[in-house]
Amino acid sequence: MAQFEYACGECDYLTGWKRESEAIELLGAHYRAEHPGCVLGGTGRARYASSSVEPESSGGGGLGCAAWVGIVILLVLVAAMCEQG
Repeated sequence: MAQFEYACGECDYLTGWKRESEAIELLGAHYRAEHPGCVLGGTGRARYASSSVEPESSGGGGLGCAAWVGIVILLVLVAAMCEQG
C-alpha cells in the first residue's frame, strides 16, 4: 500500500506519510487555517513499500525519445530504399 506526503507551497509544512486522501485533507486544512485565500498548491511524494518515488521523475529505463526518433528515421530510410529498388 502506498503512502503519500504533501508539502505546502507557501511554507515548510509537511503532512507526514499518510493515506493519499488523508494527506490531501491535512494539506487542505493547513491552507484554510494558515493561508486563507491562497490556491492549494505544493508538491507531493509517494512511497511504495520501502522505497520513495518522486511523482515528477519518470523512473528511467526503457528507450528515450531520441532512440525512438532514430528508429523511425531508420524505418523511413529502409522504406525509401525499397521503393527505389
